[in-house]
Amino acid sequence: MPRFHLLYVHGPGGCGKTALLRCFRDLAEGAGLRAAFLGGADIVPEPERFAAAVQARFAEGEAARGRADTEPRRLLLIDAYERLRPNLDEWLREAFLPQLPETAVVVIADRRPPGLAWRRDPGWQGALTSLRLDNLSEADGRAYLRRRQIPPAREEEILSFALGHPLALALAADAVLQAPEVPFRPERAPEVVGSLLREMVERVSLPEQRQALEAAALVRHLDEPLLSALVERPDARDLFEWLGTLSVVQVGRHGLRLHETVQALLCAESRWRNGPRHAELVARAREHYTRRLRAAEGEDQQRLLADYLFLHRDGPAGRPYQAITAPGVAGLVVRRAEGPEAAVLQQWIARHEGPESAGLAAAWMQAQPTGVLALVDASGCLHGGAVLVDPATSPPGPPDPCLAVVPVGSGPVVLVRHWLGAGGEQGVSPAQGALFVAFLQHYLAVPDLRFSVIVCRDAAFWEPLMRGGGFQPVRDGRFALAGRTYGVFARDWQSLSPLAWLQLLGSEMRFAALAARPSAEPTPSAGPQGAGLDGEAFASAVRHALRHVREPDVLAGNPLLTVPAAVGGLPPQAPEPARIHALQEILRAAVEGLASSPRRAKLHRALLATYWGTASTQEEVAEALDVPFSTYRGHLKAGIELVVEALRRQAAAPGGLLPGGDPAETRYAKGSASAGAPGVPDPR
Repeated sequence: MPRFHLLYVHGPGGCGKTALLRCFRDLAEGAGLRAAFLGGADIVPEPERFAAAVQARFAEGEAARGRADTEPRRLLLIDAYERLRPNLDEWLREAFLPQLPETAVVVIADRRPPGLAWRRDPGWQGALTSLRLDNLSEADGRAYLRRRQIPPAREEEILSFALGHPLALALAADAVLQAPEVPFRPERAPEVVGSLLREMVERVSLPEQRQALEAAALVRHLDEPLLSALVERPDARDLFEWLGTLSVVQVGRHGLRLHETVQALLCAESRWRNGPRHAELVARAREHYTRRLRAAEGEDQQRLLADYLFLHRDGPAGRPYQAITAPGVAGLVVRRAEGPEAAVLQQWIARHEGPESAGLAAAWMQAQPTGVLALVDASGCLHGGAVLVDPATSPPGPPDPCLAVVPVGSGPVVLVRHWLGAGGEQGVSPAQGALFVAFLQHYLAVPDLRFSVIVCRDAAFWEPLMRGGGFQPVRDGRFALAGRTYGVFARDWQSLSPLAWLQLLGSEMRFAALAARPSAEPTPSAGPQGAGLDGEAFASAVRHALRHVREPDVLAGNPLLTVPAAVGGLPPQAPEPARIHALQEILRAAVEGLASSPRRAKLHRALLATYWGTASTQEEVAEALDVPFSTYRGHLKAGIELVVEALRRQAAAPGGLLPGGDPAETRYAKGSASAGAPGVPDPR
């Protein structure tokens, strides 16, 4: 007797269900068993037709062997059951399958797991086994690629694209074998992406459904308000409910989530198919999260921050947070540690960093207990923790050598002195990702935060990731303790607050990718810090900035970025994305300022429609404003001159720091604010 009568195999399209059923059929036939394979796409979903098809498949097997089959054991394999389920599920469960002989085994392949009726039916509870097929492990995926004789140089490219999905691995391997010397990139292989999406996602018949899928692919969790914001519909309930019916969508506590491989593929397709639209969706999501973050607190704020950072998972600032998307991490939260948890954290520190480090950690924990954080799951199990302190108030006892290199300034400083995952590890992991989100939440809560500083055991490993998030290695900032060397990274928030950094995160990613790309058109030139940018050069720079006010990659070459007064007082060494954003805001404010005067309202309308409108030509702008073209041109010219003069006056105002001025530089000190020695971070 078989251990089960029904094996219910389920998983997303392309995960190998059909291949597994065919393997079962071949094994059964090799053992002399009677096997019948039925594809759900090839059968009319009616009871009589289905029963006739089963009988016909078994008869075909007997005919192929040229004899009547007396073997009592049978194997019935039903593929693509999702196509039959709506019409046949109840009949198959209650009528057809129970009348099969006890020696028969049935294997069903479905995109969704067995329904509640299967699991509640007493007759099936002991006879049904459910098997979920998911992605291959990295080791299995690598073994498959080596069997396909994929060049080692291409393995990592395919593995990072396929994420273990069997069909994705197979199709990408096929593409690479056609040109083994060419690096594999999804955007260069649209046929691979298209084939996968056709296999993994049910047919999408409406444009609104396609938009909803693109929205779901962008975010970590999708709830109804977020979907409404992304598709710009006040009521998106019908689309939200439709998404919930897809086999590649998981329904969870915080909303819907696409299967990770489908998500990666849809994002890849969205980028190469319509890059500007993809960027617009990111901007809408960013605006939605920012609005909700302001009102959230506690665990809700942690989750929203994780969702926000997930938007930017492919850029350098997002990489340290990527692990928060791993399966099983959704239930991890960071809260203030309790006594026993703090004791366990000290034990982990002692084991991995030595008793001296554990002693310093215990002193910090006792002096500033509110900064001891515990990372726990829903059952309260400890997965990691951290010690966040104010370095200005050090505990009694032996001095912490870390303090000799921590930057200090005129405002609050948050020092992440210790952080570790379960058992003491400090690598990229779900625990690390969740802890980093909690650090960011803490930065947001500190008014007028000046510096955030973090200590890392493996400075060489963490430096690229820290730099991606704006944390610079502190000059001469490595210190030794009990034979171990630690690195210190710091971020100065004076010119860009944590919330402003979040809002600019997408731009920062984009600039990392565009850093080596030349501007599409020549931009006005200027010497260091805008030297010589006066008269016509200044006016030319303002006109150029207006023409490209919505093109950050072009604005990157504008010399106004070196004029502090034109970028909200930010010094030239401030992050470029921050200065670009400030210049865009100042230009918009100068234009909006014209609206306060009735005589200049027409100039305001001309500028707004030209540089922030949707028309592609000036003739279309004039038509939209319902004025003669010559009149529009006159309004536009006069408006530009007023904006130039407004920015010129702002640059010349006391304290405005004219081009070539000496903006105040951030000061660091070793040990204390009174030490006066120039310190860190090295902005290399």
